Amino acid sequence: MGTWSSKPFGNDTAKDWLWTLETAKNDSILLSSLKSGAGTARKPAAESDCEIAVAAAAVIAAASREPVGALPKEAKQWVSSLGFCPSKKLLAQAGRIVRQIAKTSALRALWEESGSLKKWSAEMKQLLDALEHPPKLLPTRKPKTPSGRLSLAKLIKSIQPAANGPARDILRRKLDAITDLNATVAGEWQMTPLHLLAAQGLLPEIIALVERGAAVDPATPQDTSAATPFELACSHGQAKTAGYLLGRGARIERQMTLLDGRVFRYPQALYNAVGSGDEPTVTMLQEHGLNLQCLEMNGRSLLHYAAESGHAGMVRFLAAEGLTLDQGDGSKWTPLHMAVMSNQRESVLALLKLGANPNAPDDEGASPLDFAAENSHRDVARILRKHGGICTYKEPKVP
Repeated sequence: MGTWSSKPFGNDTAKDWLWTLETAKNDSILLSSLKSGAGTARKPAAESDCEIAVAAAAVIAAASREPVGALPKEAKQWVSSLGFCPSKKLLAQAGRIVRQIAKTSALRALWEESGSLKKWSAEMKQLLDALEHPPKLLPTRKPKTPSGRLSLAKLIKSIQPAANGPARDILRRKLDAITDLNATVAGEWQMTPLHLLAAQGLLPEIIALVERGAAVDPATPQDTSAATPFELACSHGQAKTAGYLLGRGARIERQMTLLDGRVFRYPQALYNAVGSGDEPTVTMLQEHGLNLQCLEMNGRSLLHYAAESGHAGMVRFLAAEGLTLDQGDGSKWTPLHMAVMSNQRESVLALLKLGANPNAPDDEGASPLDFAAENSHRDVARILRKHGGICTYKEPKVP
């Protein structure tokens, strides 16, 4: 199960959620995360949704104190940058949901099965105490604008495309002062300012740098490790930025010379866009001539990428475009195998509802349910069994 402890951020799901929190523009991320962990009578919340809800509740509880309580540094920085302080209503709502999760939930069942329920319950009680007994006078905070001493990389990553204000003015002054536009930014591996701006989608600043002579394709075509600014824009679902860079000459495909002398061309940007889950970016690339039916050298399709990344909407989009649901790669892993291996519940559900074969064998005869059993993905295993999935090797221990 990877990292797993009783602390609110002691599991991989909560740690991954920190990235979502870091990029959130407002505190609505906390309410939506809490609601996902509440579930309904007809559809109880999955273990992963409960873990995210508990992490969101921990941020709310910590932010009700001054100074902010114990949190990962990413969460503390988010609280500080937004000047976030929870309302009493939000504290009460978080308390109700945490109490529900602690009393009866898939996450509680998982801890009970592990034999460590007592330790986890103690952590939940501590979190509940903080939520239900906040200070009588809640703190007030003001958003902290990045100072001019902030590194260029951190400054760029702190600004959203639609934002305006002091931070963006500081960024523009920093960019105007750069003499070597194609030099690597300090602390960033093979990243020029244009790379960082493209990933963030800061189009006005990108246009200004390109017009000053910044190289659109700083990485060489044979360099398979370093992404281009165009590919990074696609990775982050920045369709407008990617379209602009294409118009300024960015290469749309990469090429690799094989040992026998043949040249293999592949659309890395398209793989990246599918992995981002952003349909407008994929559609834009399709309009520029890229074929959604393309396969990697190992036989993996774009549907494999979408399933592995957990983007159910992209799975449905690609299926509607005619991609084969049960396409096997070099190991005969189907998109469903990939979704199960990555514990992507929503991708698994989307593929099964579209008609994917729940018992497609790989080259060793393993079914998707075998993958779920081997990796202790209990929630996904239950879904597969409900859709007729069977184990080739041994039955998983599913509550």
